[in-house]
Amino acid sequence: MSKNLDKYEPKKIESKWPHSATQSGASRGKQAYNPDIIESKWQKLWEQEGFWQAVDFSRKPKFYTLIEFPYPSGAGLHVGHIRSWSAMDAYARKKRMQGYNVLYPIGWDAFGLPAENYALKMGVHPSKIVPENIKKFKAQIKSLGLSFDWSREIDTTDSKYYRWTQWIFLQFFKKGLAYQDDVPVNWCRSCKTNLADEEVLADGTHERCGTKTEKRMQKQWLLRITKYADRLLADLATVDYPQMISQQQINWIGRKEGIDISYEVEGVVEKIVCFTTRPDTNFGATFIVVGPEHPFVKKLSNSKFQPVLDRVETRSG
Repeated sequence: MSKNLDKYEPKKIESKWPHSATQSGASRGKQAYNPDIIESKWQKLWEQEGFWQAVDFSRKPKFYTLIEFPYPSGAGLHVGHIRSWSAMDAYARKKRMQGYNVLYPIGWDAFGLPAENYALKMGVHPSKIVPENIKKFKAQIKSLGLSFDWSREIDTTDSKYYRWTQWIFLQFFKKGLAYQDDVPVNWCRSCKTNLADEEVLADGTHERCGTKTEKRMQKQWLLRITKYADRLLADLATVDYPQMISQQQINWIGRKEGIDISYEVEGVVEKIVCFTTRPDTNFGATFIVVGPEHPFVKKLSNSKFQPVLDRVETRSG
């Protein structure tokens, strides 16, 4: 906690505590809790005294905790924000009480389709509506009394911030780690954006808006994460993730050892290449499963496959 906190002793705080007397209890000296007065008083004090600011070059042990920065792309906060932030805020406060110099920043993930879609919905340019939303979100967050370090507030639309996003992308590109390719994506027609597999529910709908998603091919910028697969996998042992999250990370990293086997297909000149982690089972294989979106399927001239492809397309669309 801030060094200035020491001067606020319990008795002194109690003597300044604002209340409003109730009609039924006034004669007996009873007082009612007035949140509007009390919360605004102490929130103003916290901000003035910088209670939640991390101190540069402090001798205290460091502790860094981070929430996912919100999209300022709606009318305001929702209960999902408050649920996750309250838990993290309690953790940050605990570490401060344990003597740590806690860095707990806040910011705004203000670029991208969420902000653009909201601007289209409201008929206002993003450059105008995003700052308005940030102002609204900020007031709501402060009213909750969350212990963010506002001196380190970040806005991804600030050129002083995104110049470094651009810089690091260029470093990836120069090193051959960033490239373009046509890849299958999960597409939400309502949000007009691609989704990660984790954002698509078992019934094929978008977890946020409930729209049925579809698979489509799109040219995307990709990063060669597999070049760092060994290190990424090894470092999972250094973090205390739940098993489900660790498995998601392992699947996302996507490191597998195996070989490509080329198979001839009757009636098709081109061979189909199949990756397998168990080449020893090759001679017992009786069929190969090919995804309906695979480019090889388009080269099959057999009309008997078309009804199946139409059925799959209808379900995914």
